Amino acid sequence: MSDFPIAQQWLDHSVRLWFACGGDQTLGMNFDHLNEDSLVMEVGGYHGKWAKDIFNKYNCEVNVYEPVEDCYNHCVNTLGFCEKVYLHDYGLSDH
Repeated sequence: MSDFPIAQQWLDHSVRLWFACGGDQTLGMNFDHLNEDSLVMEVGGYHGKWAKDIFNKYNCEVNVYEPVEDCYNHCVNTLGFCEKVYLHDYGLSDH
């Protein structure tokens, strides 16, 4: 028995559906409640693509948290010009 809580068959099917409908550009980007007055937090900014896309689409304030130095530096290069995007070179924790 696997320690993974989701059945692999269901997960494989869901991932195929996500990519089949362009989930990164559709499901992951369409939020009817967001506007220029919204605050979005991205925990784990990686290279900043999602944060940049959200900022460009909604012109909202975005706080990006990325503790990995190389990834943070990539975020700086990707998002440093965005006036309402704030980059943080640390992660978030409950400890």
